[in-house]
Amino acid sequence: MADSSIVSKKDSFEHFQETSIFEDDDYFIYHKYTSSCSKSITSFDQILLSKSLSQKNEILYLHQHGNEPIDAKIIRAVAINCGSNVVSVCFSSMALTDKMVEGILPHLSQLRYLQFNGVNIGSVAARAISMFCHNTLKSLRVSGCHLITSESCGWLAGIIGHNSPCLRRLQALDVSETKTDDRGLAFLAKGLVQLEYLDLSTCPQLTFVGKGMLDSLRNGSFCSMVVLNMHDCKCVGDEGIVAIARAMPKLKHLNLSGCVHATNRS
Repeated sequence: MADSSIVSKKDSFEHFQETSIFEDDDYFIYHKYTSSCSKSITSFDQILLSKSLSQKNEILYLHQHGNEPIDAKIIRAVAINCGSNVVSVCFSSMALTDKMVEGILPHLSQLRYLQFNGVNIGSVAARAISMFCHNTLKSLRVSGCHLITSESCGWLAGIIGHNSPCLRRLQALDVSETKTDDRGLAFLAKGLVQLEYLDLSTCPQLTFVGKGMLDSLRNGSFCSMVVLNMHDCKCVGDEGIVAIARAMPKLKHLNLSGCVHATNRS
């Protein structure tokens, strides 16, 4: 049993078996577990003050909200002391940097769910994520991180860099409200063919028919896709939608609201 001083919530993980990619809350991240396990949602300072930093049987969720202070020394201390127990991390502070991400990820050997909400991270953090989380990470959210670009997508997909690993277990990805364009999407299609959930909403440069994109779709990329959110992708038109329909036979949910160039033709 974990020290009560660090536990703010405890419940069965079964309650969060699956959450829609379209819901904008802390549990966007795709969950699909059949076994029950305990979890703790804690804050960084609570863990640091606790005497039981390395509970071997405790699964930890570390969620930091935007109105909470963030300190590189504190999050690094938490990662070093109990990183092997951490399965989920959420950051919402604008003070977070690429360097902080590089400093903590090597210690989070069991990380499955990683979420960044509108923070100032870019390709350096993306490279660190692919390097240190490629064997464990199942879902990643970088929504509103405006420094995330097509190069960042290339690092996540293992396309950029010599012998770079890809996130081979990743099933859900949210790159909404970033600078991802068709080049970045082509990287994802080539390197992350196993994706089931993808949120591309409010990526205004996407067309789905840009350089390399159609070839990737014709070669079987994204054939496992179940949910695709393209809300407010204003440059996506009929040709892109037809390409999606042909390439994604398992697709069940497609959000095209705000795609002003889509017509009845598609």
